[in-house]
Amino acid sequence: MMLKDTYHRGSFAEPVDDDRKAFQRMYRATFAVFIVIALFSRLLPRAWRPLASTVDANESVFDEAKRAAYTVVPFVFMR
Repeated sequence: MMLKDTYHRGSFAEPVDDDRKAFQRMYRATFAVFIVIALFSRLLPRAWRPLASTVDANESVFDEAKRAAYTVVPFVFMR
């Protein structure tokens, strides 16, 4: 009963919500950085591109930046 009352008051939901918002902010910031890197890397030969995927040769600039951001951001939240 005590656990159920505590949950309804919101003490368990706040850290999860804060972490979700922090993740979204961090993702947006790193996505902005990686989109710039992906745009400039298109000027380089494919073998020299820092974000190029070996699996999908026709990956868009946005997909490269999204993949890189989702790869990097979770490491910030490791405890």
